[in-house]
Amino acid sequence: MTLQALSPVSNAHIAQRSGANLVVTALLCLLSFASLAQTSAGTVMVVTGRVVAIDLQGRERELQKGGDVFPGDRVVTADAALAQIRMLDGGYLSIRSSTEMAIEKFVHDEKNQSNSSIVLGLIKGGLR
Repeated sequence: MTLQALSPVSNAHIAQRSGANLVVTALLCLLSFASLAQTSAGTVMVVTGRVVAIDLQGRERELQKGGDVFPGDRVVTADAALAQIRMLDGGYLSIRSSTEMAIEKFVHDEKNQSNSSIVLGLIKGGLR
């Protein structure tokens, strides 16, 4: 009788744990996807003056030496400001003052360079 009385409680407990495990697994999958979407495109090597990056959600962050830029970021330099960014593929971007540019797409395949690509949008200003 004791086993029968505990059996429904144990089954309910197992069902709750299975549901909780499913929720945790789904959250981990979402976090993994989010981290893949936020793979760095490059690292800021030099910043002079005010330089900001604006992400796809419109959030602005001030760029500093050692910071990352991501695909989808718009990089904006103020008057008399500049930034130099080392891209993940080894290339460099030198962004001049009063410039707004977007890293529209960045894909780096270390094993097969033909799969790599970058698309930059120069909204105003200059870069090299």
